[in-house]
Amino acid sequence: MLKKAFSLPLASRISGGGGLSPSRRADAGDGDEAEEHGCWHYLVTDSSGIRPRVDSCYSKESKSNAPRFTAGSIVQVSRRRRSGWTRWLEVSTGAGWLFDVSPKDRKVRLVEVEVQQGEWAYEVCVDQLVVMPRPQLGSHAGSTSTLLRTGDEVKAVERVRPLLGRGAFLRLSDVEGWVLDFIDGQQTVRMHGTSLEETAGLSQQLSEGPPSPLRRVSTEFLGEPEEGQWSYVVLDQKGITLRSQPTYDKGTKLKSRLEEGELVNIVERRSGADTRFLRVDCLGSSGWAFEQQPGSSSVVRMMEVTVEEGSWFYQVLPDRGCALRSRCSISVGSKVGVGPQKGAVLRIGQRVKVGSTTFLRQKDGSGWLFDCKDGKRVVDGPLPVQPMRSASATIVAEEGAQLLAAPTAEAWAQTKRLVLRDAKVTVLAKVVLRGVEWMEVSKPGGMQGWVPAASVELEDAVFGSPGWAR
Repeated sequence: MLKKAFSLPLASRISGGGGLSPSRRADAGDGDEAEEHGCWHYLVTDSSGIRPRVDSCYSKESKSNAPRFTAGSIVQVSRRRRSGWTRWLEVSTGAGWLFDVSPKDRKVRLVEVEVQQGEWAYEVCVDQLVVMPRPQLGSHAGSTSTLLRTGDEVKAVERVRPLLGRGAFLRLSDVEGWVLDFIDGQQTVRMHGTSLEETAGLSQQLSEGPPSPLRRVSTEFLGEPEEGQWSYVVLDQKGITLRSQPTYDKGTKLKSRLEEGELVNIVERRSGADTRFLRVDCLGSSGWAFEQQPGSSSVVRMMEVTVEEGSWFYQVLPDRGCALRSRCSISVGSKVGVGPQKGAVLRIGQRVKVGSTTFLRQKDGSGWLFDCKDGKRVVDGPLPVQPMRSASATIVAEEGAQLLAAPTAEAWAQTKRLVLRDAKVTVLAKVVLRGVEWMEVSKPGGMQGWVPAASVELEDAVFGSPGWAR
């Protein structure tokens, strides 16, 4: 008689770039998501194993002298922190911190798994089935000579199922080692006394809880479709070619291609083949992509992001200014021409964080720029710009006020437009930058620019209005 398995349901998502700056540190409250406490299990997939670190930081100083977790190890985790495309994982035993996706090259080092313990009887239904020494993805032939053949009966006492993809590793009790119940879309074992279809249905019930209709096993099993609206960015420097179907089969490739840094809209997601397939639906592009490259050498190709909509102000810092980009990328190929110069104040309408870089889209839609590169700030902000609700004011500077293109003393910002003393102006905004207060003013006829606040005197009626204070 089969014992009912005890299941630890776990929920996780590997998020996932070329040309982008990785997030090398994750502190509580500093990441993209709040710190999580709980119980999760992860399977080490890197053939070289992974060494824990003393802190959730990708640096030489954080490396630990503790032994590596070898490929195939199952690690219990008690705390998780998100930083860019990396999720940092604290080992429950106190051995240190690991990460699921490398902050450096986006290589998948661990995958989240569901662990079930119980007792199941299986019958082999393929000609030959290799018994592996450990549950290792992409390694169907381990360093063992044990082979099972059609009709052999075995007992399993543990199931380890990656949350993405089809199939589970089974730890055998009567033979030392592990087997996979699905290999390349083919079912290898069935529960004793059941058909292949019934085994597929029972396995799904054990993994997901509620019963579901039986279905025939396809060459590439896909989970139930998840429909909605998600924003993703392409991380791979080479871009990604869309498919006509949710499959990695190269024969389904379309002519449509997404470039690195391109922001796309996803309307459907389906798990299968050790990844999550994404249906792209945006202007000029339609088809299927995937989050991470399937296979043993898996890397994250696309990453879900949050697109912030709002109104912010940033000031350009580099002496040479910064170029605008056509997409969320720092690559040279994404440049779209000369951008704003040093000291320019930019009005931003969208923000997208990818790794340690926040990409900023100008309010007028003219292009993207980024807040930092190689640890150096490119823009300062968001700035504390205060809207002035078209307040009335008078120019009080003895020689009048020269309008500037930006609140800066840089030569490029100087114009030939001069507002004479005692002239009436409308104040649009004010900001304090490095101890100097500036005001943006305008006059009828299209004259508009920035002047030092000392050149302007606001009318008393402004301070008497509701919501204003001196």
